[in-house]
Amino acid sequence: MMRAAVWYGRQDTRVMDVPDAPDPGPGEVKIQVGWTGICGTDLHEWAAGPIWMPMEPHPLTGKAAPLIQGHEFAGVIAEVGPGVEHLKVGDRVTADSETHCGKCWACLRHEYSLCEICAYLGLGRDGAFAPYVTIPADSVYVLPPTVSLQKASFSEPSAVALHVLQRGRLMPGESVMIIGAGNQGLLQYQYLKLAPCSQIFMVELKGMRADVARSLGATVLHPEDGDVVEEIKARTGGMGVDLAIDDAGQESTIKMALQATRTQGRVVEVGIYEHPITFFPNDFVLKEKELIGILNTGSLIPKALQFLADGRIDPTPLISNRIGLENIVDEGFKECVFNKTSNVKVIVNLNPDLWDA
Repeated sequence: MMRAAVWYGRQDTRVMDVPDAPDPGPGEVKIQVGWTGICGTDLHEWAAGPIWMPMEPHPLTGKAAPLIQGHEFAGVIAEVGPGVEHLKVGDRVTADSETHCGKCWACLRHEYSLCEICAYLGLGRDGAFAPYVTIPADSVYVLPPTVSLQKASFSEPSAVALHVLQRGRLMPGESVMIIGAGNQGLLQYQYLKLAPCSQIFMVELKGMRADVARSLGATVLHPEDGDVVEEIKARTGGMGVDLAIDDAGQESTIKMALQATRTQGRVVEVGIYEHPITFFPNDFVLKEKELIGILNTGSLIPKALQFLADGRIDPTPLISNRIGLENIVDEGFKECVFNKTSNVKVIVNLNPDLWDA
């Protein structure tokens, strides 16, 4: 038996004894988990799920809740299943979160996160808030030697941030607004600092997140201090930004993003919504603006690992707490949901012997 954080329902994740992760079958590996980050998706599922969590057997995996949560992780290969030749026991690794069918239109284009029956780790199969996890080997990547397991637990969100900018078609010299200085927004900001942007603005309430953003060099605008849209337009010659990124996922923030974007500008919506919202389509129709969705990593983890390996992206300032599995509900989920401005990223250690690996 092993301990794991298991989702049973809305605001009902239980740290409990579960059967050990299964031995790897053909094409699979078993990984000893070092660190797993608490993602915004985990928080949405805890606070308001089920959103992605399958309540009936998943069409690809056959799994349904209760399931072990967690998908942003890094660890060490413990066992290798038959047919796996590119990985070996002892390899330090991370993994993409998706399990795909390999047959649908999206999979044939290598857009695996858009698979018609995609099963996400911790959301369609047992995840990584456990000491061990068994997953398909084709989603696993060996870490560069300079990347610790703590930093590697940011591989998946770092790839998501890169995919956000890819979807937003960022061009040299453009101005960008990021709404929300959480983990995702601050990773995006670090990438944007490497690009030749003309201006970068971050929008965040006063608190720890805004302070961290400012410590990284960001120009931070506070909604409490006045009309953010008017301030953005004043700082961009009355036009608005070329690209807006909404990481907050609120009715007010998507409206802000659309209104603060120039004619024929682009808005990338990153936030996950817990319920339907309304907004005025004329905000983008009459000015030929684009509203763009983004899901998961775009299979960009190898590129994200390059940025983590050479230090161009450093997630360390984003870590607001390191906790053990037994504290994941009170010091993880509850703290991040109810004291949002006092946290950026909480990561969870699953094996103390891998704390510094």
